[in-house]
Amino acid sequence: MTLDGVKIGTSPVTYEATKADGDHVLGMTAKGYLPLERKIPLGADAFLSLNLEKDPKAKKK
Repeated sequence: MTLDGVKIGTSPVTYEATKADGDHVLGMTAKGYLPLERKIPLGADAFLSLNLEKDPKAKKK
């Protein structure tokens, strides 16, 4: 998982924002899934849950 391009951990992750309030970019990647980027607001206490979509081009095992 990345926040504004900086790795913050692996899922599931709890992250205490130290960045300024406002919009930031959260990114997620996992093998066999499509990458995901979302603009998210920081500043208030919040819980965010995101689901990755399976990559239809990924090899099946």
